[in-house]
Amino acid sequence: MALQLQAGCLYHFLASMDCQSRTKGLTFTRINANTDTYMQGADSMKKCTTLDVGKTGQNIKRAIQDSDYTVRELQELLHLGCIQPIYRWMAGRTLPSLDNLYILCKLLGVSIEDVLVERGADL
Repeated sequence: MALQLQAGCLYHFLASMDCQSRTKGLTFTRINANTDTYMQGADSMKKCTTLDVGKTGQNIKRAIQDSDYTVRELQELLHLGCIQPIYRWMAGRTLPSLDNLYILCKLLGVSIEDVLVERGADL
């Protein structure tokens, strides 16, 4: 019985899978800010769903521009060593950690759901 995963999902799947024994096979559940991978039974796998980092970055940039905060102030409030991570988030090159995303959304007065964009979804 072979388990096939999309290449980008394998690491995330193995990194924090929840494995439960079942009478007809194994059930794996993977939930991540970047990738949600689900497997039910040994033979069926739902498609790997990922976030659109570029569009999410656009939402972060827009929320920061609409706020009363400067990037430097956000850097200090998030206890970041430099401002570059915020610029990488805004450019859509990386995503903030879950902790930083939560705090950022609270500071900016937006919901996490309004910031994150699923790949293939319209802005």
